[in-house]
Amino acid sequence: MNPFSELAPNGAQIFQRGIILYHQYGFLKMRIDRINDLNRWMPEVYLRIKSITQNLQQEYSHHVDES
Repeated sequence: MNPFSELAPNGAQIFQRGIILYHQYGFLKMRIDRINDLNRWMPEVYLRIKSITQNLQQEYSHHVDES
């Protein structure tokens, strides 16, 4: 777990600046708790989502190549 976050009773990881990561129905979801933080966090959120997407695409193509 990240030292800059705390774990909520429902298992969500809550960061100091209002970003909340949690799992729901097998998906990792991210919520920005404070609307004022949305514009400030958007570039970082975009880069994280892009990175996760690229990693998943590489993993998927690796599994398809093995089939």
